[in-house]
Amino acid sequence: MNVMKRSFGLMGLLSFLVLAGCGSTNFGGNTVRGLDDLFHEQLGAATAAADSTLDLPMISSSHPRPQYKIGTNDVVTVVVWGRPDLGSTVPANSNNRRNVSTVDAKGDIQLPFIGPLTVAGLSLKGASVAIENAYEGIISSPQVELEIVDYEAYPVLVNGQVQKPGTVFLSNALMTVGEALAAAEGSRIDGDLTRVLLTRDGRVHELNLWAAEHGHNPNLDILLEGGDKLFVPPVNENQFYVLGDVSNPGPYPIPSKGTTLIEGLARAGGINMDSASFDDLLLFRHTGTDSTVYRFSYFEAVTQGDIPLQPGDRIHVSQSNVTKIGYVLRNILPVLSVITSVWIVDRIINEP
Repeated sequence: MNVMKRSFGLMGLLSFLVLAGCGSTNFGGNTVRGLDDLFHEQLGAATAAADSTLDLPMISSSHPRPQYKIGTNDVVTVVVWGRPDLGSTVPANSNNRRNVSTVDAKGDIQLPFIGPLTVAGLSLKGASVAIENAYEGIISSPQVELEIVDYEAYPVLVNGQVQKPGTVFLSNALMTVGEALAAAEGSRIDGDLTRVLLTRDGRVHELNLWAAEHGHNPNLDILLEGGDKLFVPPVNENQFYVLGDVSNPGPYPIPSKGTTLIEGLARAGGINMDSASFDDLLLFRHTGTDSTVYRFSYFEAVTQGDIPLQPGDRIHVSQSNVTKIGYVLRNILPVLSVITSVWIVDRIINEP
């Protein structure tokens, strides 16, 4: 009988210790914070990165999109209405009746009766007015139509892990970092958009275009200049880990475009709806020599799901208390059944 009491006492103590552990976690002295802290920390980091590029001109509410300035090697067509003998005189090609003019190294174009005329540095409207003024001494109220046929003045090299590397030329439709990247058909899967390099006049600027695409900085709106170079580096072997009560726990690579907290959970098949805790999710992050634990609920993860993951991040989804209790019972009941059976047999044998 004493053995029976001790067995039940031991099982009861074990059950209490397991169940008591359901609501507590020891993180070895690491700092425990909430998801709001992580959101503001990363927003601050993205803002700091944006501040480092503030000396670069960019499109904004106070700085509207500028007009394109004609430059050397641009090919234009000049038409003077009612006077086909004026304007551009060089055929574009053997199958095209349109005539063109090329801006020479001095920034001039050659036109009949007025000789070289400087158009480099002028907008389309400004160049049209300059040509009209030049022809006013020959005809009355000239009407000039000016169009750029080929943009060749301001080359920008887009290289690295992009779909279509090569040189693009600035134009009315291509002036910004984002537009140049789109002209290269975007980054490849092995390209790292978090550290794109913009080289200008020998100075290198690191741009986080992934954060820009998520609205955390204005890097996509940086205005380019002729001679700029954009380089998308290859992504490192970056991984994050999803552990605990999810459908497919394990390591997952971080793609070139980056991934977010909610995307990371989704890639692991999502949390197990029947057994996981919706209120006890953890993110372990190492930064240098520091380690921080962020505790949050599934609802917070969905609400602030655009939080980007970093290499080495570990997401842990805990089991619910009900699931833990069920686990304890499943393991205790067979033992109790054996003890009960032994006790009954003992009573039968020893009963007078």
